[in-house]
Amino acid sequence: MNIYDIARSADVTRWHSVSCYRYPSIAEHSFLVTMYASALANIIYPSIATDEKLALLQFCLWHDMPETLTGDLATPLKRRLEASFPEGDSPLEQIEESLCPEYKAFKDNLKDELKRIAKLADIMEAMKFISSEGKGGVSQHIFYERQKTFKELVKDSSKKYPYLNWQAADTLLQELLNGTPTMIDFVDAFR
Repeated sequence: MNIYDIARSADVTRWHSVSCYRYPSIAEHSFLVTMYASALANIIYPSIATDEKLALLQFCLWHDMPETLTGDLATPLKRRLEASFPEGDSPLEQIEESLCPEYKAFKDNLKDELKRIAKLADIMEAMKFISSEGKGGVSQHIFYERQKTFKELVKDSSKKYPYLNWQAADTLLQELLNGTPTMIDFVDAFR
């Protein structure tokens, strides 16, 4: 993938098959997933090594870059392909990896625990977006499906990697969905 393709990530939109008030770009999505993954890593895996955290954040930045070339395929199609082929043999996955070798390299070199943190961040971003920008009943359905997947991933990760604090992910998700923005009091700021 060349630098021009990377720049296009600001123009390729997501959620085009769902009615929304606005449509974010791949670049916006990737940035938010990266920031959420950083926050998740800090609370789930507080002793994470610097090189591991860097690998996680690089993967998050690249995780959807193939979509700058393919477009954002609808999730039902992605899930059907995943279910129809053994893990790692999906034609979509093979196409994405061939189009974007950087994505493949970051994915192949990332520990499973960190892939799970990245997936949680990806789900969080979807839940936050669809809850604030989605229209109608389909958006609610997507939100609840993502919520279910999030909970299942936390539960499975807790069993597989009990030495990490996976339950903290739910606290961060609730803060993301229900928190209030920081307000600046300019009068106090300049006293």
